[in-house]
Amino acid sequence: MGTIYDIIIHQPRLMAIKMQKESEAQESDVTANLPDERTLLVNRLPRKETHATEEGMTGRILLCFSLYTNVGKVLSTKQAPGSIKCLHGIRFISMSWVILGHTYSCAEPHVDNSLQVSEALQTFTIQAISNASVSVDSFFFLSGLLMSYLLIKQMEKNREKGKSVPYGMVYFHRYWRLTPTYMFVLMLWMWVLPYMFSGPFWPQAPNGLDPSCQDNWWTNLLYINNVVNLERECMGWTWYLPNDMQFFVIGVPLVYILYRWQILGIALQLVLLLASFITTAVLSWHYDMKAPLG
Repeated sequence: MGTIYDIIIHQPRLMAIKMQKESEAQESDVTANLPDERTLLVNRLPRKETHATEEGMTGRILLCFSLYTNVGKVLSTKQAPGSIKCLHGIRFISMSWVILGHTYSCAEPHVDNSLQVSEALQTFTIQAISNASVSVDSFFFLSGLLMSYLLIKQMEKNREKGKSVPYGMVYFHRYWRLTPTYMFVLMLWMWVLPYMFSGPFWPQAPNGLDPSCQDNWWTNLLYINNVVNLERECMGWTWYLPNDMQFFVIGVPLVYILYRWQILGIALQLVLLLASFITTAVLSWHYDMKAPLG
């Protein structure tokens, strides 16, 4: 339905807007070369109005489901003004690394040729797989970089206008941008997916794929499922989202302090960085955590 609306209504409307702008540009070129009296006369002539108006709420919702528009956006190589172009390459390489690591981890329980695996572990190229547990860390870096970059730009813009950044809306926008899709996936995971397949190894309803979700789904809603009831975590494979949300909550005031008081901000971040190193070392020693293979 979204694609039909896009092709029949939205695209002709965009074409009408484009033609109107081209017509106005041509008229401005003509009037620029006319004498003053004729310029006044032409400018007073009634312009041909079109019915090309901005999309309403319903139209914008339908366009979200348009194959015609969204495929073009996905495949577009245009760069937005002010974008950091190198981030696209970092994102692609990181995503490829994540997919590679998960491909091997999903196949690992079904490997029969263990002798060949032991030989592969001696090669240099296996390092990308045996150390794939840190592949997602680059996305934490990207998230923090973009949050800092955009927030500082917003603070600069608001300072010129004599306004303050609505930090409550910053947090709300982040939560609202992630949560609806997250909760939709949770609904599918709990109540739809168990009924879609069957087999000797497929979890059967009503327990479903993840019985822990029956009691702990609310921890996902609050993005605390990585610290609360961890032994019964719901959708443990979504661990990245609560981590990223918690980093965002902490990162906003850190960026604000760094922007307002640079020396204090740098000192505070160095202290937190040192505390992170010490905490990681202590936890690794206490729980006797081993380094990855290789």
